[in-house]
Amino acid sequence: MPDAFIEFPHHFEIMKPFQRLFTSAFFVGTFMLGFATSTAIAADTIAQTQPVITFLKTVKEGDLKQLKSAFSEKMQAQCKKEGWDKLLQGYQRNFKEVFSDYKLDDFTLSYKGNHEKGRVLVVHKGYYFPSLSVIKEKAEWKLNQH
Repeated sequence: MPDAFIEFPHHFEIMKPFQRLFTSAFFVGTFMLGFATSTAIAADTIAQTQPVITFLKTVKEGDLKQLKSAFSEKMQAQCKKEGWDKLLQGYQRNFKEVFSDYKLDDFTLSYKGNHEKGRVLVVHKGYYFPSLSVIKEKAEWKLNQH
């Protein structure tokens, strides 16, 4: 197996939302080519990566109100049906398992897209995860998947 591959446990029912975000790892060259903007979270961030930063930060801190703000209206409606508390607990459990006791500085984010929508690549300590869909909604960037 390549070094950049993460195997996710499939025995938790709560894993489903997380698996939609990070279903498998991938090779650097496949997704790094063509990425227009890259930023380490510790550095100045670009607007398109902000919802991913908010997502990572609020899951770690357990801030449900801020977590909701990271998602588009469409995703908020879906998350409400699934139960925000349940989703947050699942994200926290899974992030702890995959990222351990992470710091935001451990991540590098890259954006590819236009001024309305695109994808943010998440890299954690050298492990590459599938990109996350973001959209511009009411002048703010939001995650458009969960």
